[in-house]
This record gives sequence, C-alpha cells and structure tokens, in this order.
Amino acid sequence: MTKLILKTVKIAGFTLGVLLAVLIIFLGLVWSQYGGEYISRVLLWQETDVGDYLNNFPDRLLTASPAPFIATGASGSDMAESLSKVLSTDDLESFLESSDTQSLIVIKDGSIAYEEYFNGYQRDSRLTSFSVANSFVSTLVGIAIDEGHINSVDDRITRDLPELGERD
Repeated sequence: MTKLILKTVKIAGFTLGVLLAVLIIFLGLVWSQYGGEYISRVLLWQETDVGDYLNNFPDRLLTASPAPFIATGASGSDMAESLSKVLSTDDLESFLESSDTQSLIVIKDGSIAYEEYFNGYQRDSRLTSFSVANSFVSTLVGIAIDEGHINSVDDRITRDLPELGERD
C-alpha cells in the first residue's frame, strides 16, 4: 500500500511539474510577444467594462484649450424624434438607458442638436472613450494630412513614433 501511495505521489508530482513547465513556457512566449504590461493587465482585469478607468487605466489630466470650440444650442425634440426613428424605438430615453448608454451628444452645423445623460451620468462625469476615440484620431489624421504633417494614410506610424517599432 505504501508503494502505491509513493507511486501516486510521484506521478502527481511529475504531472504537476509538467503542467507548471508548460505554463511557464506559455507565459514566456506571451511575454516575449506582448510584454509584461499586457500580461499583467489581462491577469488583473480579466473582462473589462466601462468602469475600468477608475482603477485600471493610466490617466492624465487634460487642460482646456485656450481657444475652445463652443457648440451652442440645447437638446431638441426634433433631433430626439429623428434619433428614435433611426433606432426604431418609440421611447429614445428608455432605449438609451436600457442599452447602458452613458451620454449622447449630437452636434449639427456647430450647434448641439441633442445632449442627454443616462444611468446616473452627468455632463461632468468622468468616462473613458473606448472606441469613440477612433473617430477623433481619424479626424486628427485627416487634419494632419491636410496641414502637411503626414504625407498620407500609408505613412508608417513609426516615422513619428519610433518607439512603437520596438513593439512591432
């Protein structure tokens, strides 16, 4: 009986050692491909959500422009009606609340055509933009091309941000 227990312990120890070695090799490969910051974020955050900015994202204070664009206007019922049609809903505000929308601002011809906040958020609430930033980045790239700072959308980003070349 003692021999059986010792054999079982040896097999379990060997299996555990193999699994640990595979895990270390896997983490080493991921580390070499993505780096430690990526691995730590995945392990710590797991699934992300809109509240991650509170604890997980590095942040920095942005100061207001000395000459900001000021959109004028107020929330309009015409825009709400148009949005309701586009979204196929009879109750725009209920739809936006039920879809976990935090805010919706529509600017048309330099004026705010619609501005509302939902689910406890207000104009001064701190939020992360996630993919909304893509619209701003693509607009800024277009402006940079127009102003001659970038030759075309085919320019390699590492020309202006060489540190990204190290990350492939």
